[in-house]
Amino acid sequence: MEDFVYEENQDDLMETIEEIIDYNDWNPSIFKGTLEEISHSPNLLKQLIKNNKKINYSEETQVLKISGSQPAPYIAVNELLLNPLFEIHSLSLEEIRKIEQS
Repeated sequence: MEDFVYEENQDDLMETIEEIIDYNDWNPSIFKGTLEEISHSPNLLKQLIKNNKKINYSEETQVLKISGSQPAPYIAVNELLLNPLFEIHSLSLEEIRKIEQS
């Protein structure tokens, strides 16, 4: 998979993220440590875990697990991680040209 991908709309981006999840064998994704150690917003992450069946955290083993290949839980958790799996940015055509030329 490429280090840099871009899509023209959000639906295509979701499909691409799903492919990246499958390609990188991120299903399930497991992160070890306290929520404070893995997230810059542990309280938001706690709420996200409460409200999403695909995201689980064990206080006993200190393991955060994201399951499935749907991109939404990965994107939501990713935004709260100290070391994200991937980054999403909106770029202008000129910025894309510069990246492709380098």
